[in-house]
Amino acid sequence: TLMLVVRRALCSRSTTQTLARHISGGRMQDAKTEEEMFEIFSEDNVQSLGLEKRSVVHKTGLFHRSVHVLIHNKKGDVLLQQRSSTKDVCPGLWDLSCGEHLKPHESYQDGAARGIAEELSIHLPASSLIQVRPAAIQRVHIPEKQIIDNEYTEFFEATIDDPSVVQIDPVEVQAIRWLPLADLPDLLASDPASFTPWGLSDL
Repeated sequence: TLMLVVRRALCSRSTTQTLARHISGGRMQDAKTEEEMFEIFSEDNVQSLGLEKRSVVHKTGLFHRSVHVLIHNKKGDVLLQQRSSTKDVCPGLWDLSCGEHLKPHESYQDGAARGIAEELSIHLPASSLIQVRPAAIQRVHIPEKQIIDNEYTEFFEATIDDPSVVQIDPVEVQAIRWLPLADLPDLLASDPASFTPWGLSDL
């Protein structure tokens, strides 16, 4: 179990952002508020308990599912993304290549393939993504923003031939950078405050 208590200096903003997002691309939303809907699960991640609004899930600590993806190129570099400055959690911090909440009834692998397509314009068959870690609970607690985030997250990796295909969705991603894998430990050690807590954990 990974418990991450996120301090104000790391992941807060001076102004509160709404958790409701106007997102196209087929995300499940509440018709009245246009707020994203999450499928919630029992504490052991076995039984589906229905759907709930994103804001409720993150305020009350309901268990839900997500994926993390790390993209490599043929040179051995890894792709890092800087989260959009409009994100409600950890805006502007560096992260893995992609992090994505699952849509209702979506598999982890399908969610990973959808996430890299939507955020980075990387279109790969879901079957080509390699599972690095099965679903594990990750907990992020941000007291000053009243966020209690309990996610069962699977971690995938994939390799692309042509890095030039990457195009970011500016709603989700502020910037990207390719970094030699061998340089990653030194970067994380020298500037951990610039990374998301889950990025530090998985990278």
